[in-house]
Amino acid sequence: MITDDIHDHPKSDCFMKILQGDVKEALFDWPKGEGCKMTERFHTTLKENQVSFMDDSIGLHRVENVSDTKCAVSLHVYIPPIDRCDIFDELTGHMTTIKLDYDSRYGVRT
Repeated sequence: MITDDIHDHPKSDCFMKILQGDVKEALFDWPKGEGCKMTERFHTTLKENQVSFMDDSIGLHRVENVSDTKCAVSLHVYIPPIDRCDIFDELTGHMTTIKLDYDSRYGVRT
């Protein structure tokens, strides 16, 4: 199973469409502090052609392929585009900021 990190979407809305396979989306509350275990508050399995929406007012989320043998493909659209996000350690709530890379920005190849 391929798992994404628990992450935010700073100042951006995220629309996600499942193009192939099944994807589990788990929602988390913001950590209560450093050293506090994060708790999954809800999860759903998204099937092909289903759409999900996420922003920081909803909380944090993690996306993962539910299959160990079948490929899952999802399309993520960020409005406005984002160039960084924060990832969170589920056991400690520790936050790390990461830089995001793109093949293009505003239609121009980077």
